[in-house]
Amino acid sequence: MIKTGELEVAVFVYTCFIFEAYSRGVEKNVQRRATMESDSVRIGVVIATRNRPRELQKLLTSLCHSTVHPVEVSIVATGLDVEEVLMEFSDRLKFRYQWTQTGGQVAQKKLAIEMLDHNLDWCLFSDDDVIFDSHAIENALKTVKRSTGTQVIGVGFALTPTARVIHTAPWRRSIARLIGLDSSVPGRVLKSGHGVSYLESTKDIETEWLNGISMWRRDVAQNYLEVVPAIKPASCEDLFFSHSSRRFGKLLFASQARVHFQESEMTNSENLMVLNSAALWRLYLVKTIPNLSLVALLLSQLARVFYVLSQPKQQLSRPRIRYCLWFVSFVFFALKIGSTRDIDKGLGLIQERIADTS
Repeated sequence: MIKTGELEVAVFVYTCFIFEAYSRGVEKNVQRRATMESDSVRIGVVIATRNRPRELQKLLTSLCHSTVHPVEVSIVATGLDVEEVLMEFSDRLKFRYQWTQTGGQVAQKKLAIEMLDHNLDWCLFSDDDVIFDSHAIENALKTVKRSTGTQVIGVGFALTPTARVIHTAPWRRSIARLIGLDSSVPGRVLKSGHGVSYLESTKDIETEWLNGISMWRRDVAQNYLEVVPAIKPASCEDLFFSHSSRRFGKLLFASQARVHFQESEMTNSENLMVLNSAALWRLYLVKTIPNLSLVALLLSQLARVFYVLSQPKQQLSRPRIRYCLWFVSFVFFALKIGSTRDIDKGLGLIQERIADTS
């Protein structure tokens, strides 16, 4: 015969067991529902690639393992034809592919966007040398879903912060803030046209620009065809497109949407051609966006030149005098553009100048 105390203990244990089983069931149903909601979102991926078949293979492998499977992947290649690489994934990913002799990241991205299905919900821009965590796209969609207020049009992924950002001494950052090259607010676009890094943020935040690893509402991504000039090199084209698109809605950074470089990222800001191209793209941005400042841009470029000249000689692509002469030339050109009342003419001159750097 079961005693009263033993019966109470048995009932208590059984109740705890039932409650735990119910809780686990609820949790699984919530996870399943979240997965189903993510799966119902139609996402396409845009990739511009050049001579990186191995890196592209690793990127596509990571997309195959994504908890949110892309509906299609639009790839435009120049240099090596990567069709054989795509054949390895033809049973897991749907491709729209084109090889072109027209090189340049912007031109290739435009072709890839044009090929992409117009009925998609989101368009994910990706470089060809990164790897997505399996939950990256899912977490980006969760960030969008949690947002309230203004409609989200773009979301940035948590790409590994660059070595330059990680290792910059605090005193250098303080000086940079004084001269318009940095800010304590991540994701801002400064008066100089400089985009402050947001990749170090440990939480989801609203930003004023997004880098090249970002996901856009499909109709907004279509604007890339009209907004971004098809010129190379494409330094800062992501800054230009994202900041100029803010009038359509909100930009977010998804801190848990992890993406990694396949190898240590290249840092070549000391290269004179890169310095010139980036400066001209920022000039293009300053000429286009009314609240930015030409004076702030020139001061920031002067600071960049001083920074470059402080580097060891072996890191410089040209003699130091060439950097000084370049800055003088850039100042005169920028003042000429600033005094040009015809905006279209001014932008055309900048485009020509950028194209001359390639």
